[in-house]
Amino acid sequence: MRYSDMYSPDGSNVNAVLVRGVGEISLRTYERGVEAETKACGTGAVAAALTDFSINAGDKERKVKMEGGDLFVEFDKPDEVWLSGKASEMRRGVMKILGLLLLGMGLLQAPLQAQWFDNLSDEAVVSVLTGSPGADTYSAFGHTAIRIYDPSEVPVVDWVFNYGTFSFSDDFYMKFLKGHLDYTLTAAPFHMFNKSYLDEGRGLFEQILRLSTDEVRSVAKYLSWNLQEENAGYRYEFFRDNCASRVIVVLENALGEGFQTNCIADGRTFRDGLDPYIDGSPWTAFGMDFVLGSRADNVMPPCGSAYIPDDLSKALLSMTVNGEPLTSEADKIDLLIVEGAWLSGAPPESVARLVPTIVMVLLALIIAFLRFKSRTSTPQSSPNVNFKLFKIARSVVLIVASALGVMLLVMWTLTDHTDTWANCNLLWSLPALVYFVPTKFKMKATMTYVSVVLIATYLLLSPGILPQFTSISLWGAAISVILALTPIKPFINVR
Repeated sequence: MRYSDMYSPDGSNVNAVLVRGVGEISLRTYERGVEAETKACGTGAVAAALTDFSINAGDKERKVKMEGGDLFVEFDKPDEVWLSGKASEMRRGVMKILGLLLLGMGLLQAPLQAQWFDNLSDEAVVSVLTGSPGADTYSAFGHTAIRIYDPSEVPVVDWVFNYGTFSFSDDFYMKFLKGHLDYTLTAAPFHMFNKSYLDEGRGLFEQILRLSTDEVRSVAKYLSWNLQEENAGYRYEFFRDNCASRVIVVLENALGEGFQTNCIADGRTFRDGLDPYIDGSPWTAFGMDFVLGSRADNVMPPCGSAYIPDDLSKALLSMTVNGEPLTSEADKIDLLIVEGAWLSGAPPESVARLVPTIVMVLLALIIAFLRFKSRTSTPQSSPNVNFKLFKIARSVVLIVASALGVMLLVMWTLTDHTDTWANCNLLWSLPALVYFVPTKFKMKATMTYVSVVLIATYLLLSPGILPQFTSISLWGAAISVILALTPIKPFINVR
């Protein structure tokens, strides 16, 4: 209703009305622009009162009960409508907003900031938000954040704490290349977080945690401490410390020994955890299978899959606080329904998922064909077109493979990207560097044969023996390199 096409492009306010009795109605309103439920809406109250009067008649006044308090609507004269309510709620809200503004300008000290979590009411709840994967690579695995909501506060406390924030500083790219990924905890109003997912057409659901008031305040207190500038930063590690796994860190620190994860290892590797999210983007999958080293094929420990937001949401169902379930399926609320499938990319039955495999196998077949045709030429024959084509294809394959091999070597030796270290793909990509060794160099022939042996070893051992997964497309790429690197004999010396 809120975002129906008939209300485009700006949408419409939605008011839910319940007639409680003669002259008394309850109203909850969801406003355009605010993108969230509001404590009170005068326009909505008047509209609801007039609608109720037009249907049920009776006295020309209505008491409208809203989350922020009671409003009274009177319409004694035909052209006049009077709206009234207690000023205490407004005064309390204004004072709180003023205090926050003063705090933001540094005119008040930390004690006021530290009190907000102590003032949370018995209605305050903590929930974990899970966003669906996006179309971009950085959002391909979804997202997780923590929400604190207290409808009884004025203004309403409704904040999202997000461990997935980073800034583009002047040296961002250099830090990224070195593996120094510093992320920061930030907080924003829920309606802003919600709207960003709405604009992208992504799904969003929340799991309300079954915490006591004291436990809610404890979580809020920890987040408040973590939000301080000197505590907000952390060193991001994709598999081990990210926006999703940080939720467990928060709960462990805030709830203490009463919190138990109860996680059980399921035998999957870190790479296995990625597969459902990258299979629909075949070239992304190809790139990640190439870049990730053997550490990605280690079996995940208990709660190891919590780096994936969807897996964390499932793990939360088995966690307990003081022996009681932390959350359940009944505590799950769909906030935004995803437009299309939850996982982005090509569907499982799509041929698009096979494109890298088809391309790499075809490349190997083409090089093998040109190589075979080149062998048929003799020193007395006219220039062989197939031989020329083979030289071009050979050069392209070996130059690209060399560049990729150097990249893997740099990532292993000069960066902190530990999950790219000891990469078995070095066995077939780095040997291609022998292509650049001058022909006159005496050791080139020996170096070439050693390189060929290394690649052949990779091809023989990669199907199940090497401690790293090898896709068919990567195997095809390795075959292309060995076909391009092995000298053609007896008549042609490929230079």
